[in-house]
Order: sequence, then structure tokens, then C-alpha cells
Amino acid sequence: LFPDRVRHMALDAPVDPARWQLDPVAATTDQPLSGERMLDAYLATCVEQGCPFGAGDPGAALDALVARLEAQPLEVPAANGAPAGRLDGAGVLSAARIAMFGPALW
Repeated sequence: LFPDRVRHMALDAPVDPARWQLDPVAATTDQPLSGERMLDAYLATCVEQGCPFGAGDPGAALDALVARLEAQPLEVPAANGAPAGRLDGAGVLSAARIAMFGPALW
């Protein structure tokens, strides 16, 4: 429609505009839920492929890691220009879900 105004356009992460307008809180949960479904599928594939994480039950191993880090977060020292911080179970679970959206992170 606007060849003189727009040269290239990338549309990424489409959302349902009606859902976003009518129920924005629910709309913000769509991505984490999708990441969780993808993580479940990834872990199932891991089992099928015989991955070593979790000695055959990577889902249980991830759950145990998340629970352990929720109970006692890991103090992470500063390294390579990154600041020191704390890693808790919620951070691990969030990172695992986000990683599902980029195969390079698998």
C-alpha cells in the first residue's frame, strides 16, 4: 500500500488484536504457555533420542533443578563483563521456555 514510505517490514510475534484489547492479561500469558508446550515437546523428544540429562527423565530433572534453585538460589559471580547475580528456579524455567523459541539455543 505504501511503496514510497516502507521499503521493508518484518512482522514478528503476531498477537490476536481482539484478545490483546479485550483481555491483555490473558494475552500476555500466551507466550509463556506456548513456551511451556514447546518445552514439554522438547523434553519428550529428548527422551526419545536418549538424551543424558536427567538419566532418562529430563522433565523430572528440570523440575528438581527448578525446585532446588527456588529453595536455594545460586550466587553467580561476575564474569566476562556480566555482573554478579542470583539464579533462582523461576529464572531457569523462564530461560528454558524462552530458549524454545530459538533452535540455536537448544
